[in-house]
Amino acid sequence: MLGVMSIKEFIDKVSSSEPVPGGGSVAALCGALSAALMEMVVHITKKKEGDTDSKSQFSSILEKEMHFKSEFIKYIDRDADAFARVMEAYRLPKNTESEKKLRLYAIERALKEAARIPMEVAEHAFQLLEISKYIVENGNRNAITDCAVAVILIRGAILSALYNVKINLLSIKDTAFTDEMKEKAMRLAKETIKKEREILSVVDKIMAGEGN
Repeated sequence: MLGVMSIKEFIDKVSSSEPVPGGGSVAALCGALSAALMEMVVHITKKKEGDTDSKSQFSSILEKEMHFKSEFIKYIDRDADAFARVMEAYRLPKNTESEKKLRLYAIERALKEAARIPMEVAEHAFQLLEISKYIVENGNRNAITDCAVAVILIRGAILSALYNVKINLLSIKDTAFTDEMKEKAMRLAKETIKKEREILSVVDKIMAGEGN
C-alpha cells in the first residue's frame, strides 16, 4: 500500500515509469503533510496554554487535524486504485455490441469515481484551509512559518486535486454530472486562492510584528 511506504519509497515510486502513484496521490499526500504540520503547531501551542478556553478549542482542532491526516493518507491509495479501475475498464473486450456497451458503461462508472475521489480530497483540504486561519491567528508565534508552509501545501493539494477532477471529466458523457463537478471545481478553486491570500496576509503581518 502506498500510504505505508517510507518517504523515499514513495518518491521513487512516483518517479518510476508506472502511471501510479500520480498527481492525485501526490495531492492527497500534500493534504496529509499540511494536516501534520498544523497538528504540530497545535501541539506546540497547547504546551504553552494554561487551563483555558483556548486550550479546549485547540484540543477540538487537534482531533480534526488528526482525522484529516488519516483520511488524506487513505486517499493516496484510493486515488491510485481509482485510476487502476479506469485502466481495467478500458481493457475490457469490445468484440460484440454487448461487450461494447458493457465496456462503455464500465468506463463511465470508473471515470466518475476517478473524478469524485480527487474532488473529495479538494473538499477535505478546503475544510482544513478554513481551520488553519484560526491556528494562524491564535497559534504559537514561533511556529508561524510552519503554518504558512501548511497553508501553501493545502492550496497545492486543492488545486492539484481539482486538475485531476477536470482531466477525468473530459471523457465522461454524463453532462449533468460533468456540469455539476465543473461548477464545484471552479468555485472551490476561486475560494481557495482567495482564502490562502487572506491567511498568508495574516502570516505576513504577524511576522512584521503587526499581529495581536
